[in-house]
Amino acid sequence: MKKKRLFKLGETLIVSVGALDAFFKSNQRPARFLLRHVTGDFGDINKDEAAANATSIKTKGRIMSRYTTTNGTTILVMTEAGVTEVVTPHEYLGETGER
Repeated sequence: MKKKRLFKLGETLIVSVGALDAFFKSNQRPARFLLRHVTGDFGDINKDEAAANATSIKTKGRIMSRYTTTNGTTILVMTEAGVTEVVTPHEYLGETGER
């Protein structure tokens, strides 16, 4: 059964070097994760993040997904304001671990 798209990815797609490296090393394609993201399979998120995503789908706020590649690398997919970013947590949070 084909899953329904819950929101648009936007006009701009940014895939970081770290995420591209993770996809290459795991022999996985970014499209698989983008499809999961846009159809509401947000991966490894907690209840609060899931509730925030549900609200954001209605209000066009930030929607975040967290996935793990087959080689164990965590990938974040975030959509907000017409832009979808695919990054590793380290790239998103930086050296401090805070955002």
